[in-house]
Amino acid sequence: MIVRPFTGADLETFRRIHAESGLDYRFPDLNSPLFLEKAVVERDGKPTTLLAGKIDVECYLMTSGNAKDRLEDIEAVQPVFLHELWLKGIDSAYCGVPKSVDRHFRKHMTRLGWERGRPEWINYFRDTQ
Repeated sequence: MIVRPFTGADLETFRRIHAESGLDYRFPDLNSPLFLEKAVVERDGKPTTLLAGKIDVECYLMTSGNAKDRLEDIEAVQPVFLHELWLKGIDSAYCGVPKSVDRHFRKHMTRLGWERGRPEWINYFRDTQ
C-alpha cells in the first residue's frame, strides 16, 4: 500500500467507485481549486481510496434587536455576504443551528435559500493538528 497525490489519471477510477457506492451526492469537480488536498491510497498498483479536502465556509451569525429587526438585518446582509464569498471563489456555505433555534427559524432559513443537510447523514468535525 502507498499513499500518493491524486492525478488526472485517477479520475475515471474514482468516478466508477463513486457510482458504485450508491451514495446520494454528486461526484465533485476534483479539478476545482477549492480542493486543497487530494490523497490516494494505491494497493497492488491500483487506486482504491481517495480522500479530498474542499474549502467551504462555516457561517457565524451574531445579531441583536427585536425579531423583526434581526430578520431584516439578515435579509440585508446575506446577499452582500454571499456575493463576496462567490467573488473569492467559494461556492458553498453552511451553518450550524441549535435545535431550539431551528424550530422557530427553519421557515426563515428556507425562505432565505438555505437547505437542511441530509437528515440521514451525521456530520463529524476534526481539527487538523
